[in-house]
Amino acid sequence: MWKSWLFPLLGALALVAVARAGLAVMSGDGWGGSATASGEHGRARAAIEREDWPAAIVILEKLVSERPFDDDAHTLLAFANRKRGRMDVALDHYHRALELNPYHRGALEYLAEARIERGELDAAHALLARIVTVCSRAELPACPEADELRAKLSARRHDAR
Repeated sequence: MWKSWLFPLLGALALVAVARAGLAVMSGDGWGGSATASGEHGRARAAIEREDWPAAIVILEKLVSERPFDDDAHTLLAFANRKRGRMDVALDHYHRALELNPYHRGALEYLAEARIERGELDAAHALLARIVTVCSRAELPACPEADELRAKLSARRHDAR
């Protein structure tokens, strides 16, 4: 008798798990995909932490070719290229990440940092405003991307004096 309710329950739990996995992929967070993708993200982040830009770029170029919809991979690839001094390539990937997910706070912040590096302070301030709007609409208790960007803009203003 207990089997009559057990199998429908297990089936319902399986459906919930599948639905949650699908929502993670659709959310554009870049972490909802396969274990291979998240493993590659981890390897790329480790290379970035070591400031091993060539290794990070190789990993991320492969990941982007396999998962062109991965906004996080585009953002990290842009970051590594910017640190490597390849600003044009970086800008292309920041823009691609934001085409995929216009609310990606990391891509917005790093693109703003690239604009600061290029002396395009008005563009950086406009990106800061976008980050603040994104954080506000998401009702986040804190917005570290905005805080970090404000500090960089303030430091740039002090350096210009």
